[in-house]
Amino acid sequence: MNPKTTNPNIPNMKNKYTHHAISLLAILATASSAQAWEKREIALTKCPPAVQKTLQEYRQGGTLEEIELTRIQDQAVYVAEIDLPQDRDLTVIVDEAGKLIETQEELLIHEVPASIADAVKHMPGQIDEVTRYIKDDEIRFRIELDQVQGPDHHVLVTSDGKVIEESTESDD
Repeated sequence: MNPKTTNPNIPNMKNKYTHHAISLLAILATASSAQAWEKREIALTKCPPAVQKTLQEYRQGGTLEEIELTRIQDQAVYVAEIDLPQDRDLTVIVDEAGKLIETQEELLIHEVPASIADAVKHMPGQIDEVTRYIKDDEIRFRIELDQVQGPDHHVLVTSDGKVIEESTESDD
């Protein structure tokens, strides 16, 4: 499937969240520096204490599946993939000082705020997946609307219900 989106900050929700975060970080690194980045899996116990603390704080009772360490402009960034209860995913991105950079959390349909559901209720399709992105105190929601006939519809919505981007994805 090839999403037809013009914004690289909207990941394809069909893949694992860790790969979305790494791809986003790679795009940002390429845009801001010619320096190459690398990634490798790392154990929680090998992370700096501040990173361990932040990841534990944001775990929400989930199971830590993996942590990937990548470097961007000589700064270490830790991307943790966490399996939450009820078959949900959470990605937590932390810098080497333990500062939270971003979270990406898959929501259950009943957890979706009314203002977000209202923003897409006039659009064709049923809400299939919703991911909440929190970065720098800004909250956005990525909604996938599944359609019986035709491509899936993806919508990026601000926390106050304003649609800021739409794209479609082929079912091929």
